[in-house]
Amino acid sequence: MKKYILIISLILIVSEIKAQIKAGIHGGSPVGDAEGLYNSSWGINGYYMFGKERESLLKFGAGAGWLKYSGDEINLPGGTIEVEDASFLTIYSAARVYYKMFFTGVDIGYGFGLSDRDGGFHWKPVLGVVFLKILEANLFYHSIASDDTNVSSLGLGLHVKL
Repeated sequence: MKKYILIISLILIVSEIKAQIKAGIHGGSPVGDAEGLYNSSWGINGYYMFGKERESLLKFGAGAGWLKYSGDEINLPGGTIEVEDASFLTIYSAARVYYKMFFTGVDIGYGFGLSDRDGGFHWKPVLGVVFLKILEANLFYHSIASDDTNVSSLGLGLHVKL
């Protein structure tokens, strides 16, 4: 009997949790180690966030995305070197704190290198605002740090709540 009560209680608790799916795009300008090698960064990502829409101060969830750094040309006295593009598959957990129409948070996970670049620890602090209850705009710092280098950028993201 206790087992059935536990199962029913878990079903009721889980049914009260409302999840939210968000999809978006972002673009940025490389900084740090990546500044001289790449001229821009851009990508797509999606989130599955938990927490009731209007009542949650704190939301948490998971996400995944694709990130591309566009290679730059480096002019040297002996000629020009073209840097290859770098792309990453990022998988992360996400946390957000909301206050009225503003929010802040962080994504933490791993960025898998899809090009010649190695993957590494991924983190992305964000600061944003919600428009029309379905649209979010955010400023972010994005970083993928491996043993020998750190590929990072500052940028702007736009997400739609589905």
